[in-house]
This record gives sequence, C-alpha cells and structure tokens, in this order.
Amino acid sequence: MGSRGGLSLGWRGNSLISLKSFSSYHIDVEVQDNECGTKWRLTGQLNTDQSIPWVVIGDFNEITNSFEKKGGRQRSNKQMKDFRTTLKDCKLIDLGFRGCWFTWERGRQRSTNIRERLDRGVATLQWVELFSYYQVEHLSHSFSNHCPVLLDTLGRERDSLENMKHEFRFEAKWCLDGTFEELVKNWWIESDDSLPEKLEYMGLKMQKWSKDRNKEDKRTRVALEARLNCLYNEDASDDNLAEIAEIQLGLNLEADKEEVYWEQRARVNWLQHGDRNTSFFHNMAGQRNSRGRVLDLEDELGNRTSNRDEMIKIASRYFENLFSASAGEPDKHIFGLVKRRVTTSMNEVLLQQDAPLKAPGVDGFVAVFFQKYWHLVGDDISKYCLAILNGQSEVGVINRTRIVLIPKVDKPKTMSQFRPISLCNVLYKIIAKVLVNRMSSILGDCINEAQGAFISGRFISDNVLIAYEILHSLKMKKRGKKGNFALKLDMSKAYDRVEWDFLARMMNSMGFHNDWIVLIMRCVCSVSYSVSLNGLNRDWFSPSRGLRQGDPLSPYLFLICAEGFSSLLEDLKLKGSMEGAPIGRDRLSINHLFFADDCILFGDASLEGANVVHEVIKEYERTTGQRVNYDKSLIYFGANVSVQVREEITGMLGVRLASNPEKYLGLPMMVGRRKTWAFNSFIDRFRKRIEGWSLRYLSMGGKEVFIKSVLQATPLYAMQCFLFPKKLCEKLEIIMNRFWWTSNKTLRGIHWSCWDKLCLPKSASGMGFKNLFLFNKALLAKQVWRIITHPHCLLARVLKARYFPFIDVLNANVGSYPSFTWRSICNAREVIAEGMVWRVGSGAQINIWNDPWIPGIENNRISGHDIDSRWCTVNQLLETDKCTWNRELLGELFDEGTASRILSIPISADSEEDILVWKYEGSGEYTVRSGYRALNSILVHSNKYKVEEDYSEFYKALWFLNIPSKIKIHNWRLVSNMLPHYSNLSKRKLTGELICPLCKEATEDSCHLMWNCNLLRGVWTYFQIPFLDIGEPSDPQKNFSRNRLIHEGIKFQLQEVLGFIRGYISEADIVRQNLHLQVKPNSAELWRPPEVGVIKINFDASYQRKEKLAITAIIARNESGNILGAETYLVKEAVDPFVAEARACERAVLFAKARRYCRVIVEGDALSVIKCIKRGKKDKSLLRSITQKINHLGQNFQEIFYRYVPRSANGMAHMLAIEGRRSSFSGCWSDNLPESVTMLAEKESRVMGTEGGFS
Repeated sequence: MGSRGGLSLGWRGNSLISLKSFSSYHIDVEVQDNECGTKWRLTGQLNTDQSIPWVVIGDFNEITNSFEKKGGRQRSNKQMKDFRTTLKDCKLIDLGFRGCWFTWERGRQRSTNIRERLDRGVATLQWVELFSYYQVEHLSHSFSNHCPVLLDTLGRERDSLENMKHEFRFEAKWCLDGTFEELVKNWWIESDDSLPEKLEYMGLKMQKWSKDRNKEDKRTRVALEARLNCLYNEDASDDNLAEIAEIQLGLNLEADKEEVYWEQRARVNWLQHGDRNTSFFHNMAGQRNSRGRVLDLEDELGNRTSNRDEMIKIASRYFENLFSASAGEPDKHIFGLVKRRVTTSMNEVLLQQDAPLKAPGVDGFVAVFFQKYWHLVGDDISKYCLAILNGQSEVGVINRTRIVLIPKVDKPKTMSQFRPISLCNVLYKIIAKVLVNRMSSILGDCINEAQGAFISGRFISDNVLIAYEILHSLKMKKRGKKGNFALKLDMSKAYDRVEWDFLARMMNSMGFHNDWIVLIMRCVCSVSYSVSLNGLNRDWFSPSRGLRQGDPLSPYLFLICAEGFSSLLEDLKLKGSMEGAPIGRDRLSINHLFFADDCILFGDASLEGANVVHEVIKEYERTTGQRVNYDKSLIYFGANVSVQVREEITGMLGVRLASNPEKYLGLPMMVGRRKTWAFNSFIDRFRKRIEGWSLRYLSMGGKEVFIKSVLQATPLYAMQCFLFPKKLCEKLEIIMNRFWWTSNKTLRGIHWSCWDKLCLPKSASGMGFKNLFLFNKALLAKQVWRIITHPHCLLARVLKARYFPFIDVLNANVGSYPSFTWRSICNAREVIAEGMVWRVGSGAQINIWNDPWIPGIENNRISGHDIDSRWCTVNQLLETDKCTWNRELLGELFDEGTASRILSIPISADSEEDILVWKYEGSGEYTVRSGYRALNSILVHSNKYKVEEDYSEFYKALWFLNIPSKIKIHNWRLVSNMLPHYSNLSKRKLTGELICPLCKEATEDSCHLMWNCNLLRGVWTYFQIPFLDIGEPSDPQKNFSRNRLIHEGIKFQLQEVLGFIRGYISEADIVRQNLHLQVKPNSAELWRPPEVGVIKINFDASYQRKEKLAITAIIARNESGNILGAETYLVKEAVDPFVAEARACERAVLFAKARRYCRVIVEGDALSVIKCIKRGKKDKSLLRSITQKINHLGQNFQEIFYRYVPRSANGMAHMLAIEGRRSSFSGCWSDNLPESVTMLAEKESRVMGTEGGFS
C-alpha cells in the first residue's frame, strides 16, 4: 500500500471467495479453501497483465515453510506448496520484515501454545522498484492474536521528512503524563512577559519536553518489545506467559496515548462512548489528510502547476487581490434609508464592562489544555482579554489568522473551487465571543424580519416554509394579468467582499454608539493573513476588506451589511415599485427573503418590475462591493406569466430560467404527488453513510451512537418542514435495523427484534431509537406551537393570511389547493391539541365546559356534567377577591373528584393573563423531546411491549453502569433473549443442536448462559462473586469461548478464560481512565456549608398521590453547619409532585422571611421548580402562580439565590420530609429532630469538617 493507495487482498476463515472484475482499483480473484487441502487460484487479467505494480499485505492464514510455525500439529506440505506456487505464479516476492518472527499466537499454557507467521507482505518487482525505500515491520501486539504489520513506503526517506521544522501544536496525550501539570505550573510562573509571549514560551518548553519525552517513551517501548520478543522465543511456561501478559498491558498504556494522538488529528469524537478505536481514528485522520492535499492548481491565466511553492504563491496572490478594497465611493442614499433601531438602553447593554470569560483554548493549544489547567492560567488570560475589551491593549498582536482551503469539489483545480476557512487565534475568539454575546441580544430588534439567520427566535425552517408557500402560490395562480417571479441570487464571495467603510457607516446609521463601532472595527481591521497549503505557510499580508469565515463576529456583522440591501428593498415596497408576491387576501406581501448570503427576491413579472430589481441589485453592488454571479442565479415565474415575458425578463437579468425551482437552503421547493420519489434521496444518503464506514471499526456501542447521532439526524432538517410518507419512514427504518443487526465479520445477521421494539425507551427493554414517523410528527408539531405562541412572527402571519385569516390554526381547514408544507403542519395539529392545557390566570378567557384547563383528567376537560349556561368562564368560579376558588359553587356544579382537582389548581394574587401551556414539559413550552415521548407512550404502554416494573428497574440500573457500551448492550441482548444460542437458533430452524457445547449437560438458553453453566460457576467462584441474579452483567469471555469452540473447533481451559477476564478488566479500566471519556464516576455530591453570613435552606417534599397530600420539609443551616431551624408543613390538594416541590420552596422563603434572614441560599433537588423560579416573568409553566409569589417574596431579602442540587446533597431535607409524613407532624421542630435526621447531620458534619447540630 503506497501513500496514495494501492492494491491489496486479504481474507480469513474457510470461505469461498470470488471476485470477477479487474480495474486499477480492484482485482479479479478466485480462492478455494477446504479441509482436505488448500488450492489457490488467481485468475483473470490480474495474472495476464504483469505490468501493474501490486502489493498484498495482511493475514494470509498460511505459511510457506514449516519453520514459520512453532507448536501444534504439523502443517500439510501440500498446503504450504500451494501457497508458494501461487506466489511464484503471480511473481510476488516476500518483502521481509523487522521485529518479531511470529505474527500469530494462541494459548497461554505451555501445552497449548502455538505460534505462526501468518501475516506478511508480498509484492511484484515493479512495486519494489517504484517504492524502493519501503520497510515492513511486525509491531508488538497486546491482547489480539495477530500482531499488526506496518508497511512504510517512505522508509529511510521518512527520517529526513521528520527533521523538518513543525509549528507548535498542543498534544492532548501529554495530559496523560502524571508529571505534566507540575511542569505547566512551573513554566507559567517562569515567564513574566505579556500573555502572547508567555504562551509562546510555554509552547517552546512543551515542544522541547515532548521531544525528550518521546525518546524516553520510545526507549521504554523498545525495551518492552525486546523483552516480549525474547519471551516469545523461549519455551512457553506459566511464568513466561504471565510476564507476557504484564508486558502487553504496559504496551496497551502506550497504545492509549497513540489513540488520543490520532483522535486529535481525526477531528472526530468517538471515544467518549466507551470503545477503543485507534484504527478508526487513524483511518479518519488518513482520509482527512488525503482530502485536504492539493495536487495541482491553476492560476488566473489558466497555467497549471504542481510545484508546492508555486501553488502557495497562486493561493496567496488570489487572497491578496480578493481582500483588497474597491476604489468606489459609498452611495449615501442607502444610509439614509436605514432606520436607527439601536436605542440608548441597547447601547448601554453593549458597553457593559463586565465580561464572564471561559477560554476554550489558545493558538496552538487545544481546548483540553484549558479544561485541565485553567486553574493555573485562567486569571492571566481573563485580565488580558478584559484589557483589550476596555481599550487598554491592542488586539492586533493576537489577530493573526491562518487561511486553510477546504475543497468544494473532488480534485479541485482553481481557487474558486475551494472554501477558505480562517483559523483565528483562540485568544481572539474569546474576545469575539464576548462581543457576540452582547450584540446578539439586541439584533432581533434591529434586523428586518425577512432576515432569518443567527437571530434568536428565528429559524432556518421559517425561511423554507415561507419560500415554499410563495412558490406554491406562484405555481397555482394561473389567472390574472399581474404575475410575479422569484429570483434566487448567487452572491460571489459574499463575506470576503464586505467593505469595511460600508460596515462602519451601516453601524453608525443604525444607531450604534461610537465606542462600540470602534471596538468592532478594531477586531475587523487589525487582522493579518497567511495562506497554508500542503503544509507550507506563506508570508503575512494585511487586507483592506472582507470578513473572516471562522470569526464568531462575522455572521452578525454580515447581517448588518445585508440590512442595507433589505432597506433598499423595503423602500421600493413602500413606494409601490416592488411590492413583491402577495399572500392571501390580507394585503400581506413579501419582496425578499434572506438567510445569510442566500437571497430570494420576489418581483412583478414585467419589464418595468424586472428593471427595478436589476437597478436595486446594481446599487447594492456599487455601494457594498458585493458581486452577483448571474450565471449561477436562476428565476422562476408564476403560471400566469406568458412565455414572451419570461424570455424578455430572463434576457434582461442574464440569469437561468428554471421550470421547476431548485433546492433552497438544501430542501426541495416543489414536491408533487410522488412524495416518496421526492424524498428518495434520503434512502441513498442512508446507504452512503453506512457504506462510508467500515464495520470493523464499530462495536455494538459504536453502532448505537452512529444510528442516533448520524443516521437519525440525517432527515431531521427536512422533517421540520415536510411530512415524510409512512412507507419512506419504514424503508429508512429497515436500513437502520439491518445495520444494527449486521455482523461485522460476515456483513449479514439475524434480526432478533423488529424496529418498533428497539424504539422503546431503554427502561422499557428497548434501545431508545426513534420511530421516524412519530418523530416527524413531533418535529412538525413544533411549527404548530410556534404559530400559536408567536402569532406575530413572519411565518405565522404568512400562514394566517393564506389559510386561516379569521380563526386559529387548530380549527383551520386544510383548504383547497393547499401546499404540501401546510398539509404537513395540519397533520401534526392533533399532537398539540391533545397536549395543551390552559394555565389559569384571571380565568376570563377560559371556557368552563369546552376548554382544557383541569389537570389530571382525560383531555383535561370537564365531562359527564350538565352544562349550566349561567356559568361560562373560569373567572366566575373564583371568589370576589380573585385569590381563591369558590368552594360552595364548585360543590354545586361538579362532583367531589372534579371539584377537588379544581381546588388543587394554584391561583395567583395578581390578575395574570390566561395562557396555553404544554402539559408534558415542566417549563410549559413545547419541546420535540416531550412531544415524541407523548406520541411514543402509546407504543410503550401497549400490551405487546409492556415491561414488568422489576425488569424496568433492572434496565435502568443496567444502562447506568459505568462500563463500555458494548458490554451493556451484550447484557441487554442476553436478558431480552436476543443472543444466538442453540435454543433461539433451533426456533428459527437454523440448528438441530440444543445441548450446551461447553458443559454438555443442559439445554443452552439465556438462563443457562447467565448462571447455570458449570464453566461460569467456576468463574464466579474464582473471583469470589456470589452466583448471579438477573440484575448482574454476564461474562463476555463465556460467549467468546463458546463461539470459538463451535465455529473454529478450538478447545480451551478455565485458566485461559480467567486470564482473558483479568486482561479485559484491565482494558476496561484503561478506557474508563482515558482523558476524553466523558463518563464520570458516581461520586455523590455532598451538602456544602455557605459563606460566612449566608444562611442555606434546603427544601424537599413527600407526595401522596392518592390523597393528593404533600408534606414539605425545610431545614436551615449556617456556615458552620449548625441547624438554625427546621419545619414540616402539610399541603392539601397538591395536584402533582411538581406543585408539592414548588410549595416546599415557597415555605422555605416564608421561613427565611419570618426569621428575618438577610442573605439566603435556597437549595432543592427539584430541577424543574428551580428553572421555573429563575425564569421570572418569562415562566409559562403551570407553577407560575407559585413561582411568581416566590420571586415576589424574594424582594424582601438583601440577597437570595435559588440552586439545584442532587438528592445526595439534599439528604437531610429529604429525610425530614419522610419523617414528617410518618409522624403526620406539621409545624416547626425545636431540638428534637428525628434520630435519622440527626444521624445524617452528624455524618455530613464529619465529612465536611463542620460542627453540626442545633444552635
């Protein structure tokens, strides 16, 4: 295999292989292998065309001579002869090797130890001459039977390349070294220079340390490998094999560093899910390096070169010209049209001095450096960034940017076929993100609603749905004299052509403060560039225009520039020159839609209308420096526009005519009757995604992540706008199910479960995969919710004008000739209708008999009662003071159960507005997750998939275990009876065997594999583990050994099994300790005392569902841990646990107020309640009346904070709530707290080193 690929063939097992084609990329081969003897045949063009350089490297599963094997039975001479003959016929010569002689080994006991040289590299003479510096090396192996074989085509030439000077890059693997943190601390203290110079000094120190450390690690590795090779050459003994296992474990520790090394270069994150994937990261890094290499390049005159120095000159010259300002003067007309929307209060927000900083990294330093050593360097970095923000330091020192080229097409040749990405110094990114956080909060009020990008509350799906509606209207309008067109503009290098002077004047015209403009322009104008190509870096140059793609500020600054174009178009709309496309009959029209640099203009289909559009585009180009690529722009006309007019307008504008609109923002703009055909591309995308991954890199844990993070996410964007046909969803699910059950070795597999069962939650015996059709409806329901809760957004106004001008979206008819997007949204309305409930404020808008407003009953509506027309709205059920329910009236109108539920609804003292909330989410806001959970609950609670409560608890415990995912999935399959043991195979008519092949005593089924087999009992006895119950994980080696016995005929001994388990436990520990493994140990968080002068009050509640009663508990402690007071309180008519927890928090604040505390921290383990309190007036949950009272009471304190803590840190309040429920005591506790509470207090005091007890 060469550095640019090659030809390779390898196989294993006793399969018959036949490849019947040949090209420069594959070989026509036929191989036959059987037990009587091995016959090798390589046929076709491969054998006739001997001029092709060819190399084969890998596991041949055969030897050429008897001395290549040690131990075991003697190999048949005929087998070895056939292999030698095959190599001779194909003119393949052995490439030799460095390292240990044998490449394969089996057996840890002397009597069973076998070693062979099954892996090798062979090549033709032409290949050897082509890669004369090649080198084959047998690397040391750890717990695999085969050792890796490394073919280096550069060989000795690589040594000279390694001597080239490389720029500093922080290596994440350094953090694995135990001495590195102390070194970082010393290096940081040693330097007294400015921050950039200090970081440069750190880089030099780390580079030198790394070089010395690599030599030391190499010597250690070589010594281990030498000792390992020596042990391999000795006769096998128990001590010998034990030392081999110990050395292999040491080599695995070095392999972990290599894994982190390749992960950093692969730019992917896979290790966090618990699999060891060095080969995966190595492969991804290789692909990434191959894709980014530029082989040749054309200059502006069409001259092509492959010289590296010449190519980087071409690239640098291209960007110097691109980033040079144009000579034109800005037109003042456009600035006069821009509205001053930035108010004085907005400028005050922008110019605040305090800036919370979190550094993700520094130039050359990846994020992991700061995550691990922020306590050493964080203060200095924060001070430096604040000095720049306050104008005390210059930003140019850290504003150097490297430009790298990302190919847009395969094998790019010209500079226009690359996408430039700016690699900014991360110190600069910290500053830029602070500015972005300030500016993003006000841009929604400053930018025209037709711009949908990067503004909070505006979504890309809005632009897609609005554009689809307008184009659908154009298509359906076949009558009328006045027609319209849609013009999709292609802006050439939009970010790179932004004139700095235009940007500054736009900000000034919009009303930004001069100090803010100066701060932004300092960041924009102080940049300097250097182009990087194929590892070479060009000299630095200073631009005079352009925004960087990679700068956090650039998207927001581009919105400000695009606002100039939007202002021109709005002015034409007000004058009546370009009214745009009409929507419905409500005089609503739209003449443009922007999403960053994606522009669609809607104009009148006449020569006058086209001329207006042409002139406004020219004015925008002249003023801003932008350029429209008319060759790539296209126009679509309404159905009532004549062919002659179309031709005239197309000729005037110089754009392409589209009979059907092409994609907009990646989604189709026209979907006809053949819905499955329109979205059939997703089937191909699913298959390409799967084919692009080698299954040998993925365990079952990796497959789970791949399905959830890649496959299920692929159609998510389109599903927000379109309802996929059910058959299409089923096809996609079949692809995912087949991928899930496919064996990594045979590429085939038995489907042990249907997809619906896999879509159950993990606690209900499923894998938590998505039912795509239900997920599609949950995504579309989000659009319905936005239309209801944001009626003034552009999308809601467009749909209302078109389909429901006089009613609400839930009651609207689908209508005649509706768009596919509207029909998709209507299909999801039932999800929202069933999950909505009114939150009672004043009660004036809620109908007693028809609206959903009572929690806890079916449909949340009153049923089974005669309607009394005297009482229509809920406010009539309240007392005259409006703070409490009228109990007497409720008793007259409703039965006892309904009246009790109404009484449990909290009422606010303020006459708040009645609003609709989503009952399945604590915040009251609809989320796709809660919507899908509500839809999927029908499947979960069906009798077909119902899971017993004991098993549900087991599954929860299983998935919570801190072990690799593949082990958890194996145990899930075992408990769910999805393993291919004999009983299951017999049911599928795949075998006639039933007796366990290991113990030969009983039928092999899940129960037997789990704990009844004598072999497994011996394992548990050896490790002093009681015999397993259903809740403990099974042994992976048991199944591994059983499979080897059946499929390979290899017998084993108990000592070998135990040795494997010990090694596997060591492997699991290494993975657990890996730097990037995000699974945290189950270290319980404990209660911590507050600062001096602060009182901490913990609250909790014990809820009784049947009686609808709750006991709240609060306990107050000071900085010494002394208990200042405790209380339990009975809450009647609590509708659910959330209300009970909110009432407990309310009691905590009332308790603090009664004790006249000044500085208070209120802690509880109810996350939803804490979030609702922190939202303040934005809270829309059913708890709003309680949370508003809590916030109102909080105004009585000098300082009050609300914090969420886990149950382990809220133990005393939890225990007190339980004791209060047992004793039915409601009131304040003095010094006679329950014994269980005092014991817990003493325990926490000992751990925290505080006094504890009552004071």
